[in-house]
Amino acid sequence: MSTSLIDTTALGPLTSVPQCVDNQFLVKSLYSKIAGRTPLRSVLEGVLENREADRPLHDHERSSKIEYLRSLIYSRQVVVNRAAFWNNPLFISSTLGDDRKGLISLIANQAIVPFLYSESEFEARPTFDVLPDGQRAVESLAGDADLSRLVCVRLGGEDAGDNAIRRADMAGEFRTQLTRLLDRDDPELAYRHLAKVLLKKERSRKGRIDELAGQLKSASEWIRAERPNRDGIYGHLITTGNPSDGLYRTDPFTFELKKWIDLAYNANLPKFLGVLMFVPHDFPSPTDAGMTWGFGQTAKTLPGSADSALEEIIERAESEATWQAWNTVNQEANLAIPAPHELNHNDILELRSLPEWETMMERLETHLSRPLDMDDLREFQQAYSDFLKAQEAWWLSGRGKDRRQELTSGVAKVYRVGDWMIGLLTVGESLFPLLPDVPLPPLPPSGLVNLTVETALYLFQRGRVDLQRSQLVRQLRTQQGVTRERLLEIERSLQNLRQRLDPRDAPENTHGLAQEQDP
Repeated sequence: MSTSLIDTTALGPLTSVPQCVDNQFLVKSLYSKIAGRTPLRSVLEGVLENREADRPLHDHERSSKIEYLRSLIYSRQVVVNRAAFWNNPLFISSTLGDDRKGLISLIANQAIVPFLYSESEFEARPTFDVLPDGQRAVESLAGDADLSRLVCVRLGGEDAGDNAIRRADMAGEFRTQLTRLLDRDDPELAYRHLAKVLLKKERSRKGRIDELAGQLKSASEWIRAERPNRDGIYGHLITTGNPSDGLYRTDPFTFELKKWIDLAYNANLPKFLGVLMFVPHDFPSPTDAGMTWGFGQTAKTLPGSADSALEEIIERAESEATWQAWNTVNQEANLAIPAPHELNHNDILELRSLPEWETMMERLETHLSRPLDMDDLREFQQAYSDFLKAQEAWWLSGRGKDRRQELTSGVAKVYRVGDWMIGLLTVGESLFPLLPDVPLPPLPPSGLVNLTVETALYLFQRGRVDLQRSQLVRQLRTQQGVTRERLLEIERSLQNLRQRLDPRDAPENTHGLAQEQDP
């Protein structure tokens, strides 16, 4: 194997760095189980010791796999720190298992691009401890004929001096992101906002928010004074002993502090690579936490403008909109049939060869470059829906064909005004009306009413709507103007359609279906 180093300019516009392959990635449910009891390293070693194909996925393996495979579906390129090939069970298992062919093809085609920190060779022995079979996995990749020339990205490319400068800048930026709120006009208010973001799912009382805000501020002050790296911060705040094999602490808010530190750390690399960050479900994004980041798009020059300050302001505003659009894709784009954890690298290779996937990528790239253009948004939404249908048909005709009798899905288009909703559900070639459970709220008799249009994919298992799994796939929402009389006319038409249907033909739970959707 020969390693070919590229710099950041060689990466494409839809390249992302998935946070889930970080060696400290951990969902809260698993953190709660192991904190103070079991080192994360022991969990990872346990996953590797039990690799039978038909076994249930471990919590850590499942959560990591879902997010990682989502990033491969909704990005053209994915940058993976080379440490993951030594220390992540997902990559080790894939390299040494039946998944190997797809993984190697994705690397060879530069859909997966390893990131090298200071090394010049992909297979160079790391200075950190590696998991069992990690070295064997990397050596097998290095000896594979299809990877005789392996393309890897490094901040400075082939220029070692430039790479060292950029690495130093990246280390400084990491600490800056963790201390920048100290310089706000009202740092207490800024830290309370950050605490709310980190406690978002808890609906926490003011007392808990204030307590976490105080801990965040104290941590920032310590980081500014001591200038530690992430291992140093972990040893001070998150773990007892060495971060690589120590126990997570059980002090209040340890997990929230960990999320904050990990967010700053994982947002850092994509910023310096000039690409996107792929944030896991239910984790805060840089946008949520008010962090600064790189935007992963080419700078634009305004026609006839010589004012560089004005250009920078406008570009920044457009970039902010791009990140908001990308955040929405991060949090909402998913699969219901099959669920992402049911796929492997071989499947991803096939999915990425579907024409509907290519169209979706083209529409997504256009949408991110013009995030405020509603026509571009609608075209991406349509391409996304088409891809969901195509990948479902692909799966049910192949590896999932034995489940065809129990699984199907439908695409629902819903018009909503407050709690009132109405729409159509398409299942195969059949149409079913979705009728409101509440009366239409008072609306002006004339003129247009602004209503929300939602398109979502619903999973049916043995004729019943599986809402929990269906809610993995939520479509972007748009606004549309319509008259009150038109809404009532549509409702009357759907009522008539409902009366003509044989009740045995309709899936269960279609009455008021959209109201059960996750808002």
